[in-house]
Amino acid sequence: MATAALPALGTDADRYRYRYIIAMTVSLASVLELLDTSIVNVAIPHMMGNLGATLDEIAWVSTGYIVANVIILPITGWLSAFFGRRSYFAGSIALFVVSSFFCGNAHSLIALVFWRIIQGLGGGRCSPPRRRSCTKCFRARSSARRWRSSAWA
Repeated sequence: MATAALPALGTDADRYRYRYIIAMTVSLASVLELLDTSIVNVAIPHMMGNLGATLDEIAWVSTGYIVANVIILPITGWLSAFFGRRSYFAGSIALFVVSSFFCGNAHSLIALVFWRIIQGLGGGRCSPPRRRSCTKCFRARSSARRWRSSAWA
């Protein structure tokens, strides 16, 4: 019984033909993270009024996100290698989106700070795999051209 052979990925051009789609996808995650941080900073006065919190209390919303982000960043490389870059990135985006939903539905300051910390863990996990995915996709083609160029001779 003969089996059909799968097409081999012979060159880097075949392997990364969708590199612009990959770049747009990982860039969208970056935009989501920056947009979320901007929205929270702009909405601080409204959160103070709706939750009945002082400025010192509402500052924990931003501080919790930043602290969680700083805690998760150093171990992201190891976790990405352990779980696989693609799976880890998808899990990070899922954690960020789910925690964003719960942040939007929080009715108390404690719940909001808790979900912002979880959101910081998801957002901080996105950054290194995002950069690695883009550099890997675009470096594969340009490195061969760069070394053949006369400017490098």
